[in-house]
Amino acid sequence: MDEQLAGIYNEGKHIPGLKAEQRAWLAELKKCSDSACLKAAYRERLDELNSQILSFGRAGGKAEQEIAPKAQKENENQKAGEELAHTGRCVVINAMHLEQVGSLHSANQAFLKKHTKAAEEAVEGAGKVQACVKQGGTQEQCINQLPDRLRYLMRGYSNGVFQYNKAKRENDTAMIKILVSGCGV
Repeated sequence: MDEQLAGIYNEGKHIPGLKAEQRAWLAELKKCSDSACLKAAYRERLDELNSQILSFGRAGGKAEQEIAPKAQKENENQKAGEELAHTGRCVVINAMHLEQVGSLHSANQAFLKKHTKAAEEAVEGAGKVQACVKQGGTQEQCINQLPDRLRYLMRGYSNGVFQYNKAKRENDTAMIKILVSGCGV
């Protein structure tokens, strides 16, 4: 997971504030005392980095290599999943910002309007995950039980809640601005 994270981090090194964010994450990672905590932290960080790369683009605009049909299909599925995760992340970031601040830039409003169905699905998914967690499942287990589309959407949604709340707790207005501006596309 560390190698995977390093590779994804290198693809997004051009993203403003990423280096400081990565250092903060590494400091938080030191608080983990078992492998379950480490795995969860790495999964969460991988989702965060993938979402940010989707928002800002990959460094250097690397051209895709030719891929065999089966691998190409898997790549397409992965991209669709990443797009759904990005949508879920941005839906909740925009909604939380609107609730906290009371207004959104017109591009963010357009994003929410465009993704009304995804927002409704995310609310439904959040309800299912909450019910599952109340019955004793972990958030990750509960999300993994959802159908593919909703699972990807909810991973992004959870990631967005985490990122926005973290920036809010730390009173990091620059990060909030980055999160919100990346979700008005």
